[in-house]
Amino acid sequence: MEPLVFPISTDRLVVRFYEQRDRELELAIHGDDRLFSDVPMNPRTPTEIDETLDKRVGQHSLDEVGAPVSLAVEVATAKSYVGVVQRIPIKTDPLQVEIGWLALRTQQGTAMCQKLLPP
Repeated sequence: MEPLVFPISTDRLVVRFYEQRDRELELAIHGDDRLFSDVPMNPRTPTEIDETLDKRVGQHSLDEVGAPVSLAVEVATAKSYVGVVQRIPIKTDPLQVEIGWLALRTQQGTAMCQKLLPP
């Protein structure tokens, strides 16, 4: 199997590693109280978001076993954010991972977001 090369692009979406310009995405997603009302974790403060973003900007590989990876997802034509996809290792077995995603509330229910998520 060939390794994934980022960014991954389709006609509609781009999935890429985080960049410093993604602070607004992080604030919009991880600071949203309403979005986190159905998620088993708490929203983050701006300081926590800055610390997390510094770590995410340094991630440029999916190869490190046991390392979490977050990828920004944006609309290809507009370079506007849809959300984030995350690979989270399971603590008891780092070779197993959980895949999670969060979509901006403004994108939820849009045709773009519906193509990302199964019915």
